[in-house]
Amino acid sequence: MECNLTLKPSRLEKANALLKITFGWCLHLFLTGSNETLTQDHLDNVPSDVSSECLVHELESEWDNEQEKAKDRGTRPSLRRSIFHAFFPQLLWFNVLGVFMEMVTLCQPILFSMFVYLFEHGETPTAGTSLLHLAFLATSIMVPDVIREPFVFYNRLFGRKIQVACRSLIYKKILKLSNSTILKNSALVDETEKFNKISTVFPYLWLAPINCIVSIFILIYYVGLSWGYTLLGFGIVLIIFLPLQTLQRKMHIIYRERAARIRKYRLSILSEAFTSMRVIKMSVLERSFSEIIKKIRESELSAVLLSAIFKFIAMVITFFGHRLLEVVHLTIYFVTAERYMISHVFVIFSLSYIIRPTVLEYFPKAIYLYNECILGCDKIEEFMLLDDKEHLSEDSTRYSYSKESKEEPRIVVNELGCKWENSDDFALENVAIDICSGDILGVVGASGSGKTAFLMALLQEIPIITGNIKIQGTIAYVSQKPSIFPGTIRQNILFGKQYDECRYFKVIETVLLTKFINSLPEKDLSMTSKLRLAIDQEAKINLARALYKDADIYLLDDPFTYMDSTTSRYIFENGIMGYLKKKTRIMTTSRPSFMREVDRILVLKQGKVEIIGGYYDVRIIQSFISSFSDIDTVYSNAESEEEADSTPHVKYSGMANIQIDANENTSLIDSKSVESEQKINNKHYADYFCAGSNNYGLTVLVICILITQVMYFMADFWIAHWANLEQCYRHHFNDTTCNEFRFLDPFDYVELNNADSTLVFIIFIGACSFTTILYGVLFFLITLNACKRLHETVFNQVIQTAMLFFNSTPLDCILRRFNEDMRTMEDELPTTMLGSIQVMVLTCGIVVVNMIMSWYLLFIAVPLFALILYVRNKTAKPRIEIQNLEEMLKLPVDEHVDKAIRGLTTIRSHQARDAFLESFYDAQDSLNEAWIANQASQRLLSVSYYCIVQVFIVCILFASLIGKSGLSVGLVGIVVGRVLLLSQLIQKSVFGINDTEKLMKSVIRVTDYTHLFPEAPRFNKYTKPPASWPEEGNITFSNVFLSYSAESPIVLKNMSFNIEHREKIGVLGRRGAGKSSIATALFRLAEPTGNILIDGVSISALGLYNLRKKISIVPKDPVLFSTSLRVNIDPFGEYNDFALWEALKRVRLDWFVRECMGKLDMTVGDGGNQFSVGQRQLIYLARAILRRNKILIVEEPIKSDDQIITSLIQTTIRSHFKYCTVFTITNRLNNIMDSDRVMVIDDGELVEFDTAYTLLQNRSSLVRKLLKESNTFERKRLLGIATAFHAERR
Repeated sequence: MECNLTLKPSRLEKANALLKITFGWCLHLFLTGSNETLTQDHLDNVPSDVSSECLVHELESEWDNEQEKAKDRGTRPSLRRSIFHAFFPQLLWFNVLGVFMEMVTLCQPILFSMFVYLFEHGETPTAGTSLLHLAFLATSIMVPDVIREPFVFYNRLFGRKIQVACRSLIYKKILKLSNSTILKNSALVDETEKFNKISTVFPYLWLAPINCIVSIFILIYYVGLSWGYTLLGFGIVLIIFLPLQTLQRKMHIIYRERAARIRKYRLSILSEAFTSMRVIKMSVLERSFSEIIKKIRESELSAVLLSAIFKFIAMVITFFGHRLLEVVHLTIYFVTAERYMISHVFVIFSLSYIIRPTVLEYFPKAIYLYNECILGCDKIEEFMLLDDKEHLSEDSTRYSYSKESKEEPRIVVNELGCKWENSDDFALENVAIDICSGDILGVVGASGSGKTAFLMALLQEIPIITGNIKIQGTIAYVSQKPSIFPGTIRQNILFGKQYDECRYFKVIETVLLTKFINSLPEKDLSMTSKLRLAIDQEAKINLARALYKDADIYLLDDPFTYMDSTTSRYIFENGIMGYLKKKTRIMTTSRPSFMREVDRILVLKQGKVEIIGGYYDVRIIQSFISSFSDIDTVYSNAESEEEADSTPHVKYSGMANIQIDANENTSLIDSKSVESEQKINNKHYADYFCAGSNNYGLTVLVICILITQVMYFMADFWIAHWANLEQCYRHHFNDTTCNEFRFLDPFDYVELNNADSTLVFIIFIGACSFTTILYGVLFFLITLNACKRLHETVFNQVIQTAMLFFNSTPLDCILRRFNEDMRTMEDELPTTMLGSIQVMVLTCGIVVVNMIMSWYLLFIAVPLFALILYVRNKTAKPRIEIQNLEEMLKLPVDEHVDKAIRGLTTIRSHQARDAFLESFYDAQDSLNEAWIANQASQRLLSVSYYCIVQVFIVCILFASLIGKSGLSVGLVGIVVGRVLLLSQLIQKSVFGINDTEKLMKSVIRVTDYTHLFPEAPRFNKYTKPPASWPEEGNITFSNVFLSYSAESPIVLKNMSFNIEHREKIGVLGRRGAGKSSIATALFRLAEPTGNILIDGVSISALGLYNLRKKISIVPKDPVLFSTSLRVNIDPFGEYNDFALWEALKRVRLDWFVRECMGKLDMTVGDGGNQFSVGQRQLIYLARAILRRNKILIVEEPIKSDDQIITSLIQTTIRSHFKYCTVFTITNRLNNIMDSDRVMVIDDGELVEFDTAYTLLQNRSSLVRKLLKESNTFERKRLLGIATAFHAERR
């Protein structure tokens, strides 16, 4: 089967053979990029055979054939076989180039020996003969260098094709599987990256053995070594190094995985902390948090160091492994050769270095990555064999769906029984209901009662075991958790539907999106990935998508979960009851007021129907009452559509954050475009190394590197000296001749026999290896110490900065500094930088030696190397822009997979699977356009460097011929032998510098966080309060204004009040009214204006530590550190076990903790997930009991339905904090009816402040209006509490 997709031909497809080999077809990128900024529009289309649609079509066809054949054979189908049949025929033709390249490369030692032979005897060859030898040798260098680039490119393209095909195949399968199955395999897409990694070295699985065989034949038939000795040499090297490399790689993986586990744990702690930084600052837990991170960091760096050292061992083996082969074969040759020729010495010398990367680097790496790919294939194969969602039900006839029926929309559910996958319990049992056209059904029940399962059954997202479902009409589904997909806001709403302007604007007006969209610079064409949408804005877009679909049936899974009551009421009345009034609607909800307006209510209890009826039929049923928390008793303003929450974590999540992000002085923005413009200079390197060591340590490092390089060249010169002596003795020259002065021979008067010469050579190699290991370990110690110090500095700076930073900077952006950038600095940067240094020092050494040998080459070397620098600098801008484009275009591909997994039900319910596949293919093709451009541009630069260096190599060869009368044969052999490597060394040097600069940007991004704007000082020695302060707890606000930054709105406006000591104050207001801003002002999380006094002391004059430690907080978002319970209750270790147990007893948690393993030392789980939200609040309350502060602030949880714990908190406050001043910040009337006074906040202003009883007597009171919104039973109960408390006080 062939793919019929037609694309506009790319330059790669239209290029001729010469342009493809030299990569001249991508030269336009550099020409254009030098004058303007490269964008995606400058990239070519992907070649038709690289398009995602064609690749997945090809692989899928082979996979389908394989499944059919396996079914006939009665065996399991093999994905490996499918990949082989689909792609491996393409591998053959360009691997012919690889074999040819290796053969020409292996001819270099023979041609090199012929060139050295010209110097071996006193006879002077003709100029023609000399130039012919020079031409052959130069050609043998140039041809492999030029061929190598297309060989590497097409091998990488081959791996890329397999990766893209497998990733597309996985994505198609994702859209067919159930949600529970997908969540277990969500990381499977990462397995496809292994095909990309192996592509470069995969051909060396057969090229390395071919190299070894040809090398053995050269040593035997050209040099004259015996079979036994030749195989002995190779055997010694393989026996020593291959097991050593296997052990090294195994140990490296062990410590790398250990470091990854510790890093993951550290990031979970950091994520928890940065998410709840408001609570950490209020509770002055910065020091405790720092100690936790410090201990974790020490363990992590120990594993990173060991991993780095084992990785460096592989570098040492690769860099010096060939030297052992030289020792063995040279010793054998000097001892056993009957017809000695010095040119043969340099065949061994050159051949050992040529096969070094193939045998000691590429071959072991290819074996390891091949095994990894096999494991990856097996995982993907197992995934592909999973049953599709449609096959999960035992009987497909149990679900009937007709979206094009001529009959009226209707849903008939008959004796329905469903089970979630891998569950033995019924999620739904014996559910029967008939829903007609235009009906609105409310579905209620306690948590876990089966509300969502009922909707999933209607969507066929849960296996149906018994009964059946019949649906007539199209379906639109709104998930409880909003699903936002890659693309613009408009694309997320249209979701593949035709754009109807009238209907579109009516929908966004209905869901209150008009004002938000109009405030965006690009309106509804803004990309969702570039906006930090608030959760309520996402919920509105999620609902708008369903409304725009204009379906017959609407399934609404609690769509108002993340909206406040004012917005929810407006959208319910105008959207659900207005815009959709003629539609069939099924809605689950946790808001009882909505249930009054539905036609019928389905009450579920443990998956079974308890009752079906109208509101007045079910309102007295206990299951109906327990389905709701009284969250509707929140202050409502029907005229308000704006939802600007005054709490920092929400305030900057909508448009406010966009405005702040535009201000460079308020936050650090994670912008790729800004980062790409930052140029790396010497100061950045100096700062990096100075952070890791002092001048003494850096001096020792430099000296070790120089000594290593000197020893490396001394070993080379010893080979030359040894070869010259052996030539003298073999040709019976007299002692005077053998001991005469030889130019550039540091050992010209040293005479040793072969055994001693071998020992000297081994000593040089051993010393060189020792100093290499020494400076390698020292280098990693310095760089990891720099990472440690930078991490400590940045971390301390982050936790000491103002809350504005956390409000205006996304959590992902902050965590990237501590995760991706730190990992780059610890794992990739040291290895890349050290490898670059090694190659550059070796390159400089070769050039310097040639300059000494032929000083006039300086006049050629300077302009040529200046040309290399010019090419590098001239191409730097477009090269970086192409790399940035690839990184930028990779994000949509990752987003597509992630969003598809999270929004799978939404995609399928909207029948958008094909549209998503097409969008995913487009995203992959766009990424491949940038990937091909990046790879081709690198190859073009390599060819350019090869051509420039080739001129220099020819000049050196020619200079050797001119000055051959003054040069020894050994010196020519050593110098020219190293010159043969110069083209690859310079290319590696340039690309090594480029890679180092790219990785150094991580250092810049991290060090940027060392300049954050700090909070006020933690201590103020001039205004330190007494230890007993505050003794009473009187609080006075006088003309207090508060805003979170100069650009953000004012959230407290002229706030003035006085709180007497021991008063219990209830603070009431809608979401965004400014309730929590009172706590913010008291804790000085943002600096207020005006005056705030506590017991007559102005808090603005105090140090933050002295202030915050004297106020206790039970926060609305109680997050625990993922450590022990003891650390969370007593972070500073100030109390004994008796006091801790007593505090837990007072909050009724002692019984729970005693039953847990570890008791006080039990782990609390990620973010404290071993405890409910209410229990976590009780832990904070226990901490407040231990501290015995005179002021306590209690915030109601953002989302908690546990009324028992809420009542327990109130009871504990009344009994154990009766001598304290207490603020209870809430949106529930039942929490504040027994408060001494109630404070009502609206739009940052204090609008009412009196006892609850007094406010309820006032007909215009907002508290009274709020009470009327609750049900009759709740209204009477709350009124009774207020009356009883008022009578008690009187």
